[in-house]
Amino acid sequence: MPLYAVISDLARGLDVSSLAALLDRMFRSGELLCFRFRDPLVTCGLFEHLLESPHLTPSVEEISSHLTEDHGQDAFVYGIGPLGAKRWEEVAKPKWDRYIEFERDYEYAPSEFNATMGKFFLKGQRTRLEEGLFLLPNEQFMPGSDVWEHFMPWPATYWKTLEEGDCITFNAQIDPTVRVELTLKEEKWAAFSRWYDFPEEFKQSGYWS
Repeated sequence: MPLYAVISDLARGLDVSSLAALLDRMFRSGELLCFRFRDPLVTCGLFEHLLESPHLTPSVEEISSHLTEDHGQDAFVYGIGPLGAKRWEEVAKPKWDRYIEFERDYEYAPSEFNATMGKFFLKGQRTRLEEGLFLLPNEQFMPGSDVWEHFMPWPATYWKTLEEGDCITFNAQIDPTVRVELTLKEEKWAAFSRWYDFPEEFKQSGYWS
């Protein structure tokens, strides 16, 4: 995430100088890791290697600048570090057996694929994927298009590896309708895909300070 977007995400209510000081401490402690947007690991989506890669330790002045201005390709982006991951898990109490990742493959776009058809990924535990495949909110799975892969171990996120997991790649028809309110299917998907808590203390001003 770009650093200038962190104000509403990490420490609500803090002014820029206080937030810069907080981020300085978190970068130095390893709770958060700092990179530039132009880093190949970021631009190529190779997030599974972030923990192995050299990261930046910017000054408070640099952090302040990047909190208030868009620096383009030189912008700082941040990811969670080992200490931050441990602290997050203690509070959020993630249920890793429920973890599920859903994304569209935007690189796959042959001429017959358009706004009403696409290629997608679902990642998680196989029983969850088999259920989730038919709960997708705006996508209709096309039977016979699915390809399964099994991983042991499985890097569920760039900072969390589980004993095993699965990935299904599939094609789906898409409902492109833009709606203001959630449909019943979208509400069901939101409930199905929820895998961690978002405690109220996360939302308190200066919780991470």
